[in-house]
Amino acid sequence: MSLWMKAGKTQLIHRAYPVGRRRPLIRRLAGLTAVLVGMPVLALSLTTGTAAASGAGHVTTYYGICSPVGITAGPDGALWFTNGGSIGRITTAGVVTNYTSPSISGPVGITTGPDGALWFTDDGSNSIGRITTAGVVTNYTGTGISAPGGIAAGPDGALWFTNYYSDSIGRITTAGVVTNYADVGSYGPRAIAAGPDGAMWFTTGDYSVSSIGRITTTGVVTNYTGIGISTPEAIAAGSDGAMWFTNDNNSIGRITMAGAVSNYTAPASRTRHGLSAGLTERCGSSTACFPRPSAGSQPPGNSASSRAPGSTIRMASR
Repeated sequence: MSLWMKAGKTQLIHRAYPVGRRRPLIRRLAGLTAVLVGMPVLALSLTTGTAAASGAGHVTTYYGICSPVGITAGPDGALWFTNGGSIGRITTAGVVTNYTSPSISGPVGITTGPDGALWFTDDGSNSIGRITTAGVVTNYTGTGISAPGGIAAGPDGALWFTNYYSDSIGRITTAGVVTNYADVGSYGPRAIAAGPDGAMWFTTGDYSVSSIGRITTTGVVTNYTGIGISTPEAIAAGSDGAMWFTNDNNSIGRITMAGAVSNYTAPASRTRHGLSAGLTERCGSSTACFPRPSAGSQPPGNSASSRAPGSTIRMASR
Protein backbone atom coordinates (compact mmCIF):
# COMPACT_ATOMS: atom_id res chain seq x y z
CA MET A 1 0.00 0.00 0.00
CA SER A 2 2.73 2.46 -0.97
CA LEU A 3 3.77 5.17 -3.38
CA TRP A 4 7.38 4.69 -4.51
CA MET A 5 9.34 7.48 -6.15
CA LYS A 6 12.86 8.33 -7.11
CA ALA A 7 14.82 11.49 -6.34
CA GLY A 8 17.63 11.98 -8.82
CA LYS A 9 19.22 15.04 -7.24
CA THR A 10 19.50 13.44 -3.82
CA GLN A 11 20.19 9.93 -5.17
CA LEU A 12 17.50 8.35 -3.04
CA ILE A 13 14.46 6.13 -3.34
CA HIS A 14 11.45 7.29 -1.30
CA ARG A 15 8.47 5.28 -0.11
CA ALA A 16 5.29 7.02 1.09
CA TYR A 17 2.44 5.22 2.80
CA PRO A 18 -0.72 6.13 4.73
CA VAL A 19 -0.71 5.82 8.50
CA GLY A 20 -4.17 7.15 9.34
CA ARG A 21 -3.33 10.63 10.57
CA ARG A 22 -1.47 13.73 9.47
CA ARG A 23 2.25 13.51 10.15
CA PRO A 24 5.37 15.32 8.91
CA LEU A 25 7.36 13.80 6.08
CA ILE A 26 10.82 12.51 6.87
CA ARG A 27 12.27 14.62 4.09
CA ARG A 28 11.09 16.89 1.29
CA LEU A 29 9.88 14.99 -1.76
CA ALA A 30 11.96 15.77 -4.82
CA GLY A 31 11.30 12.77 -7.05
CA LEU A 32 10.82 13.00 -10.79
CA THR A 33 8.90 9.78 -11.28
CA ALA A 34 6.50 7.87 -9.07
CA VAL A 35 4.81 4.49 -9.20
CA LEU A 36 1.85 3.25 -7.19
CA VAL A 37 1.89 -0.19 -5.61
CA GLY A 38 -1.45 -1.14 -4.07
CA MET A 39 -2.02 2.43 -3.00
CA PRO A 40 -5.37 3.28 -1.36
CA VAL A 41 -5.92 6.95 -0.44
CA LEU A 42 -2.88 9.22 -0.33
CA ALA A 43 -1.94 12.51 -1.90
CA LEU A 44 1.25 14.30 -0.94
CA SER A 45 1.55 18.02 -0.29
CA LEU A 46 5.01 18.86 -1.62
CA THR A 47 4.84 22.50 -0.55
CA THR A 48 4.20 22.13 3.17
CA GLY A 49 6.31 19.03 3.81
CA THR A 50 3.36 17.03 5.07
CA ALA A 51 1.22 14.24 3.72
CA ALA A 52 -2.36 15.26 3.10
CA ALA A 53 -5.72 14.04 1.73
CA SER A 54 -8.18 11.57 3.21
CA GLY A 55 -5.31 9.31 4.22
CA ALA A 56 -2.17 10.80 5.80
CA GLY A 57 1.26 9.29 5.58
CA HIS A 58 4.97 9.60 5.89
CA VAL A 59 7.99 8.82 3.76
CA THR A 60 10.74 6.26 4.28
CA THR A 61 14.00 7.04 2.51
CA TYR A 62 16.38 4.37 1.17
CA TYR A 63 20.03 5.24 0.57
CA GLY A 64 22.71 3.58 -1.54
CA ILE A 65 21.08 4.74 -4.80
CA CYS A 66 22.98 6.50 -7.60
CA SER A 67 21.11 8.99 -9.81
CA PRO A 68 17.82 7.12 -10.31
CA VAL A 69 15.66 8.23 -13.23
CA GLY A 70 12.78 5.85 -14.00
CA ILE A 71 10.94 3.46 -11.68
CA THR A 72 8.27 0.83 -12.25
CA ALA A 73 6.52 -2.01 -10.46
CA GLY A 74 8.08 -5.30 -11.50
CA PRO A 75 6.39 -8.66 -12.10
CA ASP A 76 8.21 -10.09 -9.07
CA GLY A 77 6.62 -7.78 -6.50
CA ALA A 78 9.67 -5.51 -6.29
CA LEU A 79 10.35 -2.05 -7.76
CA TRP A 80 12.83 -1.74 -10.62
CA PHE A 81 14.58 1.49 -11.52
CA THR A 82 17.22 2.96 -13.81
CA ASN A 83 20.20 3.86 -11.72
CA GLY A 84 23.16 5.72 -13.21
CA GLY A 85 25.05 3.01 -15.09
CA SER A 86 23.00 0.13 -13.76
CA ILE A 87 19.50 -1.27 -13.29
CA GLY A 88 18.34 -1.31 -9.68
CA ARG A 89 15.83 -3.47 -7.86
CA ILE A 90 14.39 -2.61 -4.45
CA THR A 91 12.09 -4.82 -2.47
CA THR A 92 9.22 -3.42 -0.42
CA ALA A 93 11.45 -4.08 2.61
CA GLY A 94 14.08 -1.74 1.16
CA VAL A 95 16.67 -4.31 0.04
CA VAL A 96 18.53 -2.94 -2.99
CA THR A 97 20.22 -4.98 -5.71
CA ASN A 98 22.11 -3.43 -8.63
CA TYR A 99 22.67 -5.13 -11.97
CA THR A 100 25.52 -3.90 -14.15
CA SER A 101 26.52 -4.83 -17.68
CA PRO A 102 28.81 -3.43 -20.39
CA SER A 103 25.65 -2.70 -22.38
CA ILE A 104 24.12 -0.53 -19.63
CA SER A 105 25.61 2.96 -19.68
CA GLY A 106 22.84 5.54 -19.36
CA PRO A 107 19.45 3.96 -18.65
CA VAL A 108 16.46 6.31 -18.57
CA GLY A 109 12.95 4.87 -18.75
CA ILE A 110 11.87 1.43 -17.56
CA THR A 111 8.68 -0.60 -17.74
CA THR A 112 7.46 -4.16 -17.30
CA GLY A 113 7.04 -5.97 -20.60
CA PRO A 114 4.39 -8.50 -21.60
CA ASP A 115 7.05 -11.22 -21.47
CA GLY A 116 7.63 -10.84 -17.72
CA ALA A 117 10.94 -9.01 -18.13
CA LEU A 118 11.86 -5.35 -17.53
CA TRP A 119 12.51 -3.23 -20.61
CA PHE A 120 14.47 0.01 -20.47
CA THR A 121 15.82 2.76 -22.69
CA ASP A 122 19.54 3.52 -22.62
CA ASP A 123 20.46 6.98 -23.84
CA GLY A 124 24.17 6.35 -23.28
CA SER A 125 24.36 3.46 -25.74
CA ASN A 126 21.41 4.38 -27.98
CA SER A 127 19.79 1.07 -27.22
CA ILE A 128 16.77 -0.69 -25.81
CA GLY A 129 17.59 -3.06 -22.99
CA ARG A 130 15.82 -6.06 -21.53
CA ILE A 131 16.58 -7.52 -18.11
CA THR A 132 14.97 -10.58 -16.60
CA THR A 133 14.08 -10.72 -12.91
CA ALA A 134 17.17 -12.95 -12.57
CA GLY A 135 19.37 -10.14 -13.89
CA VAL A 136 20.11 -11.43 -17.41
CA VAL A 137 20.55 -8.47 -19.76
CA THR A 138 19.91 -8.34 -23.51
CA ASN A 139 20.68 -5.23 -25.54
CA TYR A 140 19.14 -4.10 -28.83
CA THR A 141 20.82 -1.45 -30.98
CA GLY A 142 20.63 -0.23 -34.55
CA THR A 143 18.43 1.77 -36.88
CA GLY A 144 15.32 3.19 -35.27
CA ILE A 145 16.85 3.81 -31.83
CA SER A 146 18.23 7.30 -31.20
CA ALA A 147 18.51 8.81 -27.72
CA PRO A 148 15.54 6.81 -26.40
CA GLY A 149 13.77 8.19 -23.36
CA GLY A 150 10.27 7.08 -22.40
CA ILE A 151 9.11 3.50 -22.79
CA ALA A 152 5.79 1.75 -22.20
CA ALA A 153 4.12 -1.54 -22.99
CA GLY A 154 1.59 -1.27 -25.79
CA PRO A 155 -1.75 -3.02 -26.28
CA ASP A 156 -0.24 -4.97 -29.21
CA GLY A 157 2.23 -6.93 -27.08
CA ALA A 158 5.21 -4.75 -28.07
CA LEU A 159 7.17 -2.01 -26.29
CA TRP A 160 6.85 1.57 -27.53
CA PHE A 161 9.49 4.24 -26.88
CA THR A 162 10.36 7.83 -27.70
CA ASN A 163 13.45 8.85 -29.67
CA TYR A 164 14.36 12.35 -28.59
CA TYR A 165 17.05 13.26 -31.12
CA SER A 166 15.43 11.71 -34.19
CA ASP A 167 11.98 13.12 -33.30
CA SER A 168 10.38 9.73 -33.72
CA ILE A 169 8.46 6.98 -31.96
CA GLY A 170 9.89 3.49 -31.90
CA ARG A 171 8.31 0.07 -31.45
CA ILE A 172 10.19 -3.06 -30.46
CA THR A 173 8.77 -6.55 -30.24
CA THR A 174 9.78 -8.92 -27.48
CA ALA A 175 11.90 -10.66 -30.14
CA GLY A 176 13.85 -7.43 -30.70
CA VAL A 177 12.39 -6.34 -34.05
CA VAL A 178 12.37 -2.53 -34.26
CA THR A 179 9.99 -0.33 -36.26
CA ASN A 180 10.42 3.42 -36.40
CA TYR A 181 7.78 6.09 -37.03
CA ALA A 182 9.56 9.27 -38.04
CA ASP A 183 6.81 11.80 -38.69
CA VAL A 184 5.33 12.48 -35.25
CA GLY A 185 4.21 16.03 -36.04
CA SER A 186 6.61 17.76 -33.65
CA TYR A 187 10.06 17.26 -32.20
CA GLY A 188 11.66 16.07 -29.00
CA PRO A 189 9.20 13.36 -27.86
CA ARG A 190 9.64 12.54 -24.20
CA ALA A 191 7.22 10.36 -22.26
CA ILE A 192 4.85 7.75 -23.64
CA ALA A 193 1.96 5.76 -22.20
CA ALA A 194 -0.78 3.43 -23.38
CA GLY A 195 -4.21 5.02 -23.62
CA PRO A 196 -7.63 3.52 -22.92
CA ASP A 197 -8.42 3.78 -26.65
CA GLY A 198 -5.82 1.21 -27.71
CA ALA A 199 -3.34 3.85 -28.94
CA MET A 200 -0.11 5.21 -27.46
CA TRP A 201 -0.04 8.80 -26.22
CA PHE A 202 3.14 10.85 -25.88
CA THR A 203 4.42 14.29 -24.92
CA THR A 204 6.55 16.29 -27.32
CA GLY A 205 7.92 19.76 -28.04
CA ASP A 206 9.76 22.54 -26.26
CA TYR A 207 9.05 26.12 -25.22
CA SER A 208 8.21 27.19 -28.77
CA VAL A 209 6.09 24.28 -30.01
CA SER A 210 4.40 21.82 -27.66
CA SER A 211 1.88 19.07 -28.24
CA ILE A 212 0.31 15.89 -27.00
CA GLY A 213 0.69 13.17 -29.58
CA ARG A 214 -1.29 10.02 -30.27
CA ILE A 215 -0.05 7.14 -32.38
CA THR A 216 -2.04 4.07 -33.27
CA THR A 217 -0.46 0.63 -33.34
CA THR A 218 -0.42 0.96 -37.14
CA GLY A 219 1.57 4.21 -36.96
CA VAL A 220 -1.11 6.84 -37.62
CA VAL A 221 -0.18 10.02 -35.72
CA THR A 222 -2.43 12.80 -34.43
CA ASN A 223 -1.11 15.89 -32.66
CA TYR A 224 -3.00 18.15 -30.25
CA THR A 225 -1.69 21.65 -29.59
CA GLY A 226 -2.98 24.86 -28.09
CA ILE A 227 -4.01 26.30 -24.76
CA GLY A 228 -3.30 24.04 -21.81
CA ILE A 229 -0.28 22.29 -23.38
CA SER A 230 3.05 23.84 -22.45
CA THR A 231 6.27 21.81 -22.80
CA PRO A 232 4.62 18.66 -21.46
CA GLU A 233 6.75 16.08 -19.68
CA ALA A 234 5.13 13.03 -18.07
CA ILE A 235 1.90 11.40 -19.24
CA ALA A 236 -0.34 8.73 -17.74
CA ALA A 237 -3.76 7.20 -18.31
CA GLY A 238 -6.28 8.26 -15.68
CA SER A 239 -9.06 6.19 -14.20
CA ASP A 240 -11.56 8.56 -15.83
CA GLY A 241 -10.76 7.41 -19.37
CA ALA A 242 -8.60 10.45 -20.19
CA MET A 243 -4.86 11.04 -20.40
CA TRP A 244 -3.22 13.29 -17.80
CA PHE A 245 0.09 15.07 -18.31
CA THR A 246 2.44 17.48 -16.60
CA ASN A 247 3.30 20.89 -18.03
CA ASP A 248 6.53 22.76 -17.44
CA ASN A 249 4.51 25.88 -16.51
CA ASN A 250 3.48 24.41 -13.14
CA SER A 251 0.21 22.86 -14.22
CA ILE A 252 -1.41 19.50 -14.86
CA GLY A 253 -3.24 18.90 -18.11
CA ARG A 254 -6.00 16.48 -19.02
CA ILE A 255 -6.87 15.45 -22.56
CA THR A 256 -9.84 13.34 -23.58
CA MET A 257 -9.77 10.76 -26.35
CA ALA A 258 -11.46 13.38 -28.52
CA GLY A 259 -8.65 15.87 -27.88
CA ALA A 260 -10.44 18.25 -25.49
CA VAL A 261 -7.91 19.76 -23.07
CA SER A 262 -8.43 20.96 -19.50
CA ASN A 263 -5.71 22.57 -17.44
CA TYR A 264 -5.26 22.61 -13.67
CA THR A 265 -2.86 25.02 -12.03
CA ALA A 266 -0.67 23.53 -9.36
CA PRO A 267 -0.82 24.99 -5.83
CA ALA A 268 2.87 25.94 -5.79
CA SER A 269 5.55 27.04 -8.22
CA ARG A 270 7.30 23.74 -8.76
CA THR A 271 7.94 21.95 -12.04
CA ARG A 272 5.91 18.76 -12.21
CA HIS A 273 7.60 15.80 -13.87
CA GLY A 274 6.41 12.44 -12.57
CA LEU A 275 2.77 11.42 -12.79
CA SER A 276 0.78 8.37 -11.78
CA ALA A 277 -2.93 7.65 -11.51
CA GLY A 278 -4.31 7.03 -8.04
CA LEU A 279 -6.26 3.91 -7.17
CA THR A 280 -8.92 5.56 -5.04
CA GLU A 281 -11.14 8.34 -6.36
CA ARG A 282 -11.32 10.64 -3.41
CA CYS A 283 -9.48 13.92 -3.03
CA GLY A 284 -10.93 15.68 0.00
CA SER A 285 -9.50 19.13 0.69
CA SER A 286 -5.85 18.33 0.01
CA THR A 287 -3.75 21.08 -1.52
CA ALA A 288 -2.05 18.36 -3.57
CA CYS A 289 -5.30 17.83 -5.50
CA PHE A 290 -5.91 20.33 -8.24
CA PRO A 291 -9.00 22.54 -8.16
CA ARG A 292 -11.35 22.60 -11.09
CA PRO A 293 -10.49 25.51 -13.36
CA SER A 294 -12.96 28.33 -13.68
CA ALA A 295 -15.13 28.43 -16.78
CA GLY A 296 -13.27 31.50 -17.99
CA SER A 297 -9.91 29.72 -17.94
CA GLN A 298 -11.02 27.01 -20.34
CA PRO A 299 -10.35 27.07 -24.08
CA PRO A 300 -13.47 26.77 -26.24
CA GLY A 301 -15.08 23.36 -26.03
CA ASN A 302 -13.33 22.37 -22.80
CA SER A 303 -15.70 22.13 -19.88
CA ALA A 304 -14.46 22.43 -16.32
CA SER A 305 -17.07 19.85 -15.39
CA SER A 306 -15.46 17.23 -17.63
CA ARG A 307 -13.15 16.10 -14.86
CA ALA A 308 -14.40 13.02 -13.02
CA PRO A 309 -15.77 14.02 -9.59
CA GLY A 310 -13.18 13.51 -6.88
CA SER A 311 -10.57 11.99 -9.18
CA THR A 312 -6.98 12.26 -8.03
CA ILE A 313 -3.71 12.38 -9.90
CA ARG A 314 -0.50 11.65 -8.00
CA MET A 315 2.61 13.55 -8.97
CA ALA A 316 6.23 14.15 -8.13
CA SER A 317 8.12 17.38 -8.59
CA ARG A 318 11.56 18.87 -8.39
